[in-house]
Amino acid sequence: MLKDQVALVTGGTRGIGRAVSRLLAENRARVFGWYRSDQQAAAALEKECPGIQAARVDVCNREAVKAAVKGIVDACGKIDMVVNNAGTARDGLFAMMSDADWESVIETNLSGTCNVCKEVVKEMIFRRAGRIVNVASLSGVTGLAAQTNYSAAKGGVIAFTKALALELARYGILVNAVSPGLIETEFTQSIPEARRTKMIEQIPLGRMGRPEEVAQLVLFLVSDRNTYLTGQNFVIAGGLYT
Repeated sequence: MLKDQVALVTGGTRGIGRAVSRLLAENRARVFGWYRSDQQAAAALEKECPGIQAARVDVCNREAVKAAVKGIVDACGKIDMVVNNAGTARDGLFAMMSDADWESVIETNLSGTCNVCKEVVKEMIFRRAGRIVNVASLSGVTGLAAQTNYSAAKGGVIAFTKALALELARYGILVNAVSPGLIETEFTQSIPEARRTKMIEQIPLGRMGRPEEVAQLVLFLVSDRNTYLTGQNFVIAGGLYT
């Protein structure tokens, strides 16, 4: 499906990003998976999937992003698709939230997404083709207590996606967002069991989602099967939000 296509996945070696990287590679894309800290996970993914090349790139560092994007374009001649999945969460009640926790979450989730798009769209505009999927969150749609920073960042990602889609439509570039609910990742496993059980009870399908299920949605959005969807936010949350 994606033969000869070049894909960039930020936060692409763990959780949802890992599942996306694997699925794109399985569909014959050449995948560049960026990560910030977990080199062990990156090395393991490269070993499992020869079609994935991992690189340590901090999406908050504009110059590092610029250099890394240039490196991919120099090596491959293009970037066909980007999945902005890099993110972080530092939950806490707003009244007691530190400036550092607010700024870190906004910078990684929102500014990091913008930094990557800023560099990638230049090449896509030149070719008048491309697919961008920004991974947001159900928190950015509904808001969530103790996640004012994360909700603000992900809500910003959704609004950014819609505006960018309007700008890039004339060039044949499709831009969409995906907003997962509770998904089985390292992050959700760290939630206390009692709280996690209560959260699952609220999901109509009665279980957490799997990273592979989110990856299937992303695959459709970046593939040539998607020819007319742009500027949309797709909630994948087991019926939790309708």
